[in-house]
Amino acid sequence: TLREVLKHRTVEEVKMIEIDEMMVNTSREVLPGWSDCSDLVGSTPSCFDDPRTDLKCEDALAWFIDRFSDETGIDSSDDDADDNDEEDTDEEDGTDEYSLPFDIIIMDALDPQDNIEFADALYSNNVFLDSLYEALTDDGVFVLQLGESPGGSDVAEELNEKNRHQIMSMVEDAGFQSMHIYEESHCGFGYPWSFLVACKSEACRFLWYLNEAEKSLDIQYRLLPTVSGQSPLHYFDGATMRSYQNPPKAWETVYCHRRPMPQSCAKYRGYDKNTVNYSINDFEVRMSSLGEGAGRGVFAKLDIPAGSFIAGEESSKKLHFSHTTTELMESLYENVPEFKELGDVLRYTYGYGFQQSTVAEYEYYIDSGFLTFVNHGCNGTSNIGEEDTMSFSEDIGLVDLLKLNSPPSSQMRRSTLDLVIDRHLPSFAAGYDESSRDIKAGEELLQNYMYFMSYSEDWKLQVLDQKAQCRGEVLGQVRQDEIEALDKEEEDSRDDDEDDKD
Repeated sequence: TLREVLKHRTVEEVKMIEIDEMMVNTSREVLPGWSDCSDLVGSTPSCFDDPRTDLKCEDALAWFIDRFSDETGIDSSDDDADDNDEEDTDEEDGTDEYSLPFDIIIMDALDPQDNIEFADALYSNNVFLDSLYEALTDDGVFVLQLGESPGGSDVAEELNEKNRHQIMSMVEDAGFQSMHIYEESHCGFGYPWSFLVACKSEACRFLWYLNEAEKSLDIQYRLLPTVSGQSPLHYFDGATMRSYQNPPKAWETVYCHRRPMPQSCAKYRGYDKNTVNYSINDFEVRMSSLGEGAGRGVFAKLDIPAGSFIAGEESSKKLHFSHTTTELMESLYENVPEFKELGDVLRYTYGYGFQQSTVAEYEYYIDSGFLTFVNHGCNGTSNIGEEDTMSFSEDIGLVDLLKLNSPPSSQMRRSTLDLVIDRHLPSFAAGYDESSRDIKAGEELLQNYMYFMSYSEDWKLQVLDQKAQCRGEVLGQVRQDEIEALDKEEEDSRDDDEDDKD
């Protein structure tokens, strides 16, 4: 672990805390390849001697609890406790350097499957886990090995792998905002090994879900050069990271063996073949029944029962602007004069698309077919969308809506760790539409746009704008753009006529 961490130029200091000093010394002598940093420019033959390495042969459990747990009564910044420990004190400001938070903590302890008393105690120790949480920065990341990967025929973790289930539950309860499971086959054990990455803030999702090219470029910036000129990484690259983003199928299967079964297991693991799908031929596009200001709308040509799929063959074909693409377009448009024409793309995105924050704040999906013309159902009149989307509408009162700390769409992930949703993110974010009640022939399809708002910073303005649209005081973005385009065409036509007269 130390060898791999030191390969990154962004790492300024590594504290390795290992209780068994004899094992460290034996590894240095007998297994030098495990700590070989000789190919890293600026390092040393042994990673243990790298100037960024701070090796502590101590009990890591006690080390973290003593410094970061509120339950011990030990104040790591107590001047009296540090009077005789000059090595642990920054003389300039009197700060205990060991109480400073870490950006990343990697825990490579006993395997959760080890059937020994200390493993049971370690993986049920809330005080220790809470101290690890407190030892991280606000955007800190905790990495934990979970042992041998499960098989698809395994029973629920709480019945078979109690230690692993316990520590995963404790990590979620500790307050981590984003959790990810991946497995790796190059650990030398003969079978895949699983790992958990837990983040204290949602910010790490932005980096976790970079695409392959973005991650490969990021890796090249981060890595130290080597004496040999070869990459210091043997197995990891952007494509490998891309494979980590979707939890393994076996993990999803075991997750869905839980009782009670998580709700996402029945909803997002593929289309229900018993649900009737109404195709694009069963709908038509014409001017909206909501008035001229609403523009076009989509209407049913026949009766559609509640719980039916609405053009499932179309709803899965969406244009997707990822979080990094959206950020790049907005940054170029706002800061580089040569990219002002991007404004047309952004207006199209904002007008016809909808925000999602299931991957990271924020990304856009745009229906590529007729569903893009579905309007908002004011005052709770929506008739398509999931049951959850019926809980909020702009008419429940502005004060009540603005009391929410985040838009309702961002509250739809019921668990920090949901292996079904993480494995089927496109389906969860924008996979398909359902009729939420019976729809009569000739009735216009309406969705709840409140669930298309996921960016917290824009939430208040979007709510105000939606309420104003429902009162008929302002036009929607699409209708505004259409009117401006028509006015521009008329103006250009008049100019052409005047030129012809001249």
